[in-house]
Amino acid sequence: MKISIQFLVNLFFVMLSIAYCVMAPNVYNLVFCQIVALTYVVHNVSYFALLDRKNWLGFELFFCLSFFFVNYVYPVFIYPIFPNFAVFSYAFELNIVPKATAIAYLGYSCYLLGCTSLNDDSRKENVGEGFKVTHMQLNIALVMVLFFFVCYILTGGLAAMRSVYADGGDINEVGLYSYFKLLFTISSYLLAVFTFKLEGKTKWWYVASLVMIMFMMLTTGSRTLVIGLSLIMIVSFNNNVRKIRLIEFAVIVVVGVLVLYSIMLGRGEQADTDISSVVDSSDVGWLEAFLDLIVNNRNLYVLVDYASSHPFTFFHGMLVDLTAPIPGVSSMLVAVFNEPIELLHGGMLPTYLEFGTGSSYGLGTNMVGEAYRSFGYPGTAIMMFAIGYVVRKTYYLGKSNMYMYMLYYLLVSHSIMYTRGPIIMDLRLITWTMALLYITTCDIRIVRKEAKK
Repeated sequence: MKISIQFLVNLFFVMLSIAYCVMAPNVYNLVFCQIVALTYVVHNVSYFALLDRKNWLGFELFFCLSFFFVNYVYPVFIYPIFPNFAVFSYAFELNIVPKATAIAYLGYSCYLLGCTSLNDDSRKENVGEGFKVTHMQLNIALVMVLFFFVCYILTGGLAAMRSVYADGGDINEVGLYSYFKLLFTISSYLLAVFTFKLEGKTKWWYVASLVMIMFMMLTTGSRTLVIGLSLIMIVSFNNNVRKIRLIEFAVIVVVGVLVLYSIMLGRGEQADTDISSVVDSSDVGWLEAFLDLIVNNRNLYVLVDYASSHPFTFFHGMLVDLTAPIPGVSSMLVAVFNEPIELLHGGMLPTYLEFGTGSSYGLGTNMVGEAYRSFGYPGTAIMMFAIGYVVRKTYYLGKSNMYMYMLYYLLVSHSIMYTRGPIIMDLRLITWTMALLYITTCDIRIVRKEAKK
C-alpha cells in the first residue's frame, strides 16, 4: 500500500499544530496568532490542491470558511483595532487567546487528517449513481412538509419564532410546536437532499416548494433552516446535475451573505436594551456581515479558560446531547444530577457563565472549545479526526447507500453552523431523519421485493 501524498502533508501540519500548542505564549501575541492563521490558510490551499477527488464543492469548503471566521478573524483582524467588538465587551481572559487559537488549529488539522485517505489508490467518482429516487418518495416528503408545517403553525410555533426575533421572546422556550418544527425541518431536508437525484426534468415543482419554504422561514427572522436547505441544494445540484463553476459559486456566496446580513439587520434583537446596545455598538466594515460567526470566538476563549480550572469533564457536559433522541430525558437528567441544564447541555455553558441559568439570550458556543473542555488536547484531536473521517466515509459510501447519502447531506446542511455549535451534532435530528427516510422509501422496498419474485 502506497501512502498518499495528501495524507503525509496533512500529517506534517498536525505535527506543526502540536508545536504551536507547546509554544503558545501566555499573553496575547498578535504575531503568533497571525502565524497560526496563515498556517491555516496554507494548509487549506494545499488540501484542496491535493484533493483526491474531482469535486471540490462540499462539506469541507463551507466548513473551512466558517471555521476561519469563528476562530481567527477576531484575534488577527478585529482585536488590534476594536477589542470590544460586539459580545467581546463581556469579560474574557485575554491571555488565553494564543493558546486557544493554537488549540483551534490542532483540532482543525486533525479534522483534515480524518478527511484524507491513507491509501494512494485513485477513486472513481460515479456521483449520482448507485440508487434510485422515485416520485413517490419525494411526494411523501412533500406531504410531510406541508402537514408538519401546518401543525407547527396551529400549535403556535410560527408566532413563537417571530416573537423571538421581534419582541424579545425566549429562544430556549420549548413546547409541542418544537417537535413539529423538528419534523418539518427533517421533511424539508429530505425533500432537498433527494430532489436533484430524481431522474428526468420534473424537479421544478419540488424546487419551487423548497424556495417557498425558505421564503416563509425568512419572514420569521430565522435563518438556520434557510442556510441548511441552501447548502444542501447547492451541493446536491453540483453533484447530480452539473458542476458549479468557481465564478458561479462566488456570486452565490456574495448574494447569500448580502441576503442573510440584511435579514440580520432587519430583525429585532432577542435581548434586553443593554445587551442589544453591546451587540450593535461596533462597526468593523464588511466583517460585520459575519457577526454571527465571529462572536463565537469568545466562546472558545471562555471554554478553554474554564477547562483550566475544570479539566476533563468528559461526557458530563454532553449528557443532554447524547440522550436527545428520546423526548423528556433532559428534565430527568436535571433532576437526577440536581444541576442546571446548562451544565449538562453542550452549547449552553458560555451563556450560563455570563448570565446564569434561565437566560432568554444565548451566547452560543464553539465546537473546539466544547471538545477541549470535555477531553483536553487528546480528546480534541480524536473527536475532530473522527468528524473528518465520517465526512469522508459518508461522501463515498453515499454513492451506493441512501442512508449514508442522507447523513452526508445532513453534515453539509450544518457545515457553516457546526463550527459555532456543540461537538456532538444534533443526534435527535440524525436519528429522526433516518426514521422518516425509512418511511419515505417504502415504495422502493416494495418494488425491490416484487423484482426478486
